[in-house]
Amino acid sequence: DLATGNNRPKDAGQAAKWVQLAAAAGNPEAMLELARFYRDGVGVAQDSARAYVWYSRAATAKNTDAVLEREALVRTMGEEPLKIAQEMSLPTQPAAAVVRPK
Repeated sequence: DLATGNNRPKDAGQAAKWVQLAAAAGNPEAMLELARFYRDGVGVAQDSARAYVWYSRAATAKNTDAVLEREALVRTMGEEPLKIAQEMSLPTQPAAAVVRPK
C-alpha cells in the first residue's frame, strides 16, 4: 500500500489523498486510517483536532477501534484543542470541511 510501501514505492501524500477520498465517501475503515494519518502527520499536516473528527466519524460508523483510539487521543489533548475538535465534529460539518492537504 502507498502509506507503507508494500508492493510499490512509498508515497504518504498520495496515500493520504486516496484515504481522504474514501473517508469523505463514507468508508469507516478509511475514516479510521485518516484519523491516524492526522494524528501522526502521515501525508498530511499533524492535526489532533482533525484526527478527533475522523475518529468520531468512524466511531459513529460502528468502528470500535476508532472509539478506543479517540479516547487515547483525548488524553493527550488540552482543553481548548479538544473543544475545537468537538465543535468540528458536529454533524453539520461536511466531510470536505475536515480534510486538509499537507
